[in-house]
Amino acid sequence: MFALMLRGFRMLLGSDTPIRSHPPRRRIRLAGHELEPRRLLAVDAALLGFEAHGESFEVQYSVEDTSGPLRLALYASSDGVAPDRLLETIAIEDPAAGETQSAVIDAEFARLDESETLIARVESAVDALAYAQLAIQGGVFQDAEGVVHVFGTDRTDVIGVYEFGVLGVSFNGAFHSYEAGSVTGIVLHDVTSDDVVSMAGIESASDDDSAPAESTSFSLV
Repeated sequence: MFALMLRGFRMLLGSDTPIRSHPPRRRIRLAGHELEPRRLLAVDAALLGFEAHGESFEVQYSVEDTSGPLRLALYASSDGVAPDRLLETIAIEDPAAGETQSAVIDAEFARLDESETLIARVESAVDALAYAQLAIQGGVFQDAEGVVHVFGTDRTDVIGVYEFGVLGVSFNGAFHSYEAGSVTGIVLHDVTSDDVVSMAGIESASDDDSAPAESTSFSLV
């Protein structure tokens, strides 16, 4: 009987008219940000300086306004732009709006690869996509694995590395020393043929005795 009623219904509609038990669905493609819009927090800040000073880093910054808590973070980066590994963070407590401020971060992270550089960021503590950043501008430090890192500047640098019971590093007039027994290697980053580099008691980790490349490893003799 159901078949007869259905056949009769088709006759009323016309034999070519399809019968749908449900209305057709309309597919709508929505991007993820359209389905769940994400509100980015604003960070009105600027990084003014980022240098290494022997055992720590000094970061200078200013904050104009923020919609949430801030932190100062150090990242390892393979290109000086993208943050690849988070190394250290400290909280920024009650920043004075519009004033240049300075923070010191100890060099306590385990390692920094020869091909990596450092980035400092003032960023939202709840949304890492809200930030201001600056790549390291030069200096010397020792990481927790004993490697001494020397970062060149964008100017002509005068660098001396000497081993005489202690490892001494002269960098543009500033001198840093480390116990020789604590040093597992030396890496020069961002050093070019325009820089003046002298070594004593140090040998290259490679067989190339030419001028230091942009990033070069050395060891104590």
